Amino acid sequence: ELFHEFYSEKDKIEAKAGVKLDWRELPERKASRILYETNVDFKDKDSWNKQFDWIMEYGVKIAKAFKSI
Repeated sequence: ELFHEFYSEKDKIEAKAGVKLDWRELPERKASRILYETNVDFKDKDSWNKQFDWIMEYGVKIAKAFKSI
């Protein structure tokens, strides 16, 4: 139910977050997924700060977008 509630506001959520999300309902499972991904190399310790900054930036944007609905 919650996935469908959010999905009905998909355009508003994505516009507010400023990103295109990957909406995966997964009806055969107990939980659905809403993803936003980027490619990183976890072995490259020199880029960890950049990766954590990315997580914080987009995590906050996406959380605010969902909270506004």
